[in-house]
Amino acid sequence: MNLEELKQKVLKSETFNKNIVDQKFSGLNSSAKSFLLSLVFTKYKKIFFISTTRQECEAVKLESSIFLNNFESLLLPAPDAFLPDEKVSAEIVGERLRIINKIRENNEFLIVAPIRSIIYKTEEPEAPIILSKGGAIDFDNLIKTLVAQEYLRVNAVGERGEFSVRGGIVDIYPSNLGIPVRVEFFGDEIESIREFDPSTQKSIKLIPSFEIFKNHERREKSFITLLPKETLIVVDDEEGLRRISDQFERDAQIFPEVLTNVILYKEIEREIKERRAILFSPFIGVQEESLFDPLPQIDEEEILTLGRTKNIFISQQGFAFEDNLVISDRELFGQKWISRKRVEKGSEGVGENIRADLSDGDYIVHEEYGIGIYRGLHQIDEGEFVLVEFGGGDKLYVPPQMMGKISKYISDDTYKPKLSKMGGFGWQKIKEKTKKSISDMTEELLALYASRAKSTKEPVSPDDLWQKEVESSFPYEETEDQLKAIADLKKDLESTKPMDRLVCGDVGFGKTEVALRGIVKVAASGRQVAILVPTTLLAEQHFNYFKERLNPFPMKIEMISRFRTRDEQKKIIEKLKTGEVNIVVGTHRLLQKDVEFKDLGFLVIDEEHRFGVAHKERLKKL
Repeated sequence: MNLEELKQKVLKSETFNKNIVDQKFSGLNSSAKSFLLSLVFTKYKKIFFISTTRQECEAVKLESSIFLNNFESLLLPAPDAFLPDEKVSAEIVGERLRIINKIRENNEFLIVAPIRSIIYKTEEPEAPIILSKGGAIDFDNLIKTLVAQEYLRVNAVGERGEFSVRGGIVDIYPSNLGIPVRVEFFGDEIESIREFDPSTQKSIKLIPSFEIFKNHERREKSFITLLPKETLIVVDDEEGLRRISDQFERDAQIFPEVLTNVILYKEIEREIKERRAILFSPFIGVQEESLFDPLPQIDEEEILTLGRTKNIFISQQGFAFEDNLVISDRELFGQKWISRKRVEKGSEGVGENIRADLSDGDYIVHEEYGIGIYRGLHQIDEGEFVLVEFGGGDKLYVPPQMMGKISKYISDDTYKPKLSKMGGFGWQKIKEKTKKSISDMTEELLALYASRAKSTKEPVSPDDLWQKEVESSFPYEETEDQLKAIADLKKDLESTKPMDRLVCGDVGFGKTEVALRGIVKVAASGRQVAILVPTTLLAEQHFNYFKERLNPFPMKIEMISRFRTRDEQKKIIEKLKTGEVNIVVGTHRLLQKDVEFKDLGFLVIDEEHRFGVAHKERLKKL
């Protein structure tokens, strides 16, 4: 039985048709939702799926596209600006408007949307500007229109939402495109259109036409009202949607003007009730029948013979339908499907990193007020706040939107700093003194770098079988930038000069994988590797990722952070000294004097901007 035959079998099943009549499907995991969406899409052709988080929506988008033979599902992003006077990034504006225009075209679509993306109001769709080779458009009017649509005129285009004019050439970086475009005019006639590289300004290829969407989105109406009447709205985890919306409303009480730009889920619910809709639920209620069954327990030996008795299909999470098993790569290979995640700005409530990395009584630094003591999370009428206590008993309640001004105070465990007083001048004097200290440290660093430039190291061996196996297990095709960074990294490691390399990239663009290639290369050569991270949460994430990727190889990986007891930390430190631990992931705990390595060959610092220069240079002296 192939996938299409399985779809037809499910569509004809009694349970499927009963659930369609009842307008609810229960007991669904992520893959079951994706498969079910592909089924209802074949019947309704216009689907709008609402779920709790972007992560869940990305998983559903990916798998539903696969189940639909690579039909392009669309993910509606949430604005990354909270306050009305904050500017939403051009990339998000462009994608939201592109999806709205897709709806306006009234063709078939499958749109997945995290609840935050539809809480914010939107606008009626407008046709984009379309520029085509050989076409004509008033040159001066085009420039005025771009300015009116909030494009920024610059000397050289580098980011979305910018344009430049040089004689009869207009460079435009549309909010809806991932690459800028160069348009050459002769009077009002378009002679050529080229995509170009913003870093080099060199042309890449000729294109026949392109669309320009605005660089701003008005907050006028509910997204639901834009959907054609025949659209099927699929609501996933209704209780979860209510919780997120209620938390958003509590957070927004601090800035009441935010509420003028949003429409909360209780109002969205009323709109959905007037439309064609189906509910998805991860739970099975009393007297409810689930269309799919949980995947039965399968051992390794059974996997080899299972295909003789049952039809097997592959997905991200397993489920069963009669004699058909949809199993994940976890069941097949013991390795989980790894998907890239983008982090949205403005999460609900106080971030998990604050919860994980600060304990009551920890010292913190507030950007404006200085050193204080973290006193936990407090729920008050307006929402969830972090309480900070300063000298003289002063207290400050910090809302989620201002958490960027707070960082953990880093020092030896025995040192207790003096608390700052709100409104005093002491903190300003400390900052001025720090600037002077940085100047002095610069001289020391110059001497250190001069010494490093003259020194040599033992080169790491060329790629071996382990390296090739790790690289072939990466579940994505590397980007050109990743491949270049990996090649440069290997070249540095195989040379006799000490390496000092910075890898830059946005969240989700594969920096960790670049580092992993170097980590394996060094660890396989018999030397130790340390990965220094700024938060306990990141340490846990990296530790789990490295353990999973390197599980088939005989490398000992450990983690030092607050998630380890004192006894566990002591044992790990002893094993670092003897060389029993090959790879260690740790927070600032790695910087303390009792931590020694037998043969440290490679240091990776994640989010290096969050560490002091002295911290990083102390490790370089090892």
